[in-house]
Amino acid sequence: MKKVTTNDLQPGMKIARKVENKAGMVLLPEGIELTEAHIGRLKKWGIEEIYVEGEDEGGAGSADMVPDLTISEEFIAKLDHKFEKVLDDPIMQSIYNAVKAAASGDSQG
Repeated sequence: MKKVTTNDLQPGMKIARKVENKAGMVLLPEGIELTEAHIGRLKKWGIEEIYVEGEDEGGAGSADMVPDLTISEEFIAKLDHKFEKVLDDPIMQSIYNAVKAAASGDSQG
């Protein structure tokens, strides 16, 4: 699996991870083969990068490290969205802070 910018996508590439918007709605499912129309829609939706099947040119080590960071960033964006209307509640603020710290790898949480 490799991360590719939407500008570098080619018809025929196969999506390795589902593509979601910031709200968590699936825009394109895992496993589909991209067409020109799909690529155009991804750009229109503001999606900058997706994962496609294939080897990462960065070498074996970088392929293992980058996805974890990306998953964490995606998770935190979803978390921010889910909690945006309840952060005035002190209990919800504490839950949000604890989950965000755990997702970020911050042991001080």
